[in-house]
Amino acid sequence: MPEQKIGLKSAKRFGTRYGATNKLKLAMIESEQRKLHPCPQCGKPKAKWQSVGIWQCQKCNHKFTAKAYSITKAITFKEKAHAELTPKEIEAARKAAEKARAEELAEEA
Repeated sequence: MPEQKIGLKSAKRFGTRYGATNKLKLAMIESEQRKLHPCPQCGKPKAKWQSVGIWQCQKCNHKFTAKAYSITKAITFKEKAHAELTPKEIEAARKAAEKARAEELAEEA
């Protein structure tokens, strides 16, 4: 039996297409979009997504606009750790790794 993909949730429907990162981002967006949000009119967590930027409260039937896929917060994604490094730091790390590898080869010989 193949291993189950963890974290993809609704994006499993795409199978092996489109790449893991894109599917993870889509899964995060869809899970945030589909949960109920607080209504600005009545305050109850009954606002549901209707269309891009359009929300409607199921309790008071108030229709309003907000962000595209979330009412209160922007959806952020964690970038890879190496993206925070400057090109000089990446080059220095590469040279240090090459030097360590050369020392290992010299010790073996």
